[in-house]
Amino acid sequence: SIGFGKVLNENWDADISYVYSSHKAGAMDTSYKSIEVVATRVFMRENQINPFVGVGLNNTHYSLTTVDSPAQSPIESGTGYLLKIGAITNLSSIPFIKVMNI
Repeated sequence: SIGFGKVLNENWDADISYVYSSHKAGAMDTSYKSIEVVATRVFMRENQINPFVGVGLNNTHYSLTTVDSPAQSPIESGTGYLLKIGAITNLSSIPFIKVMNI
């Protein structure tokens, strides 16, 4: 996966990311692709822990390939809304955690 983000101002971030993953399970190969665009409202950015709420759009596609059917067949694909809730922390600002630069 790869993602790019930008701090727009003290309260807002913007992100775009792409995820690709594939797995083999016996005679089946599965793949997962997703792209999302998110606007994130960050609260209390000046504190050690920053709660956030993000909203955006997501497009996801799953596919399956089997030995019996070499052509990929979509299992599920769709576009929808995305909601993220969480918190970001700067570990180097917490007194008991030492961060090493290599």
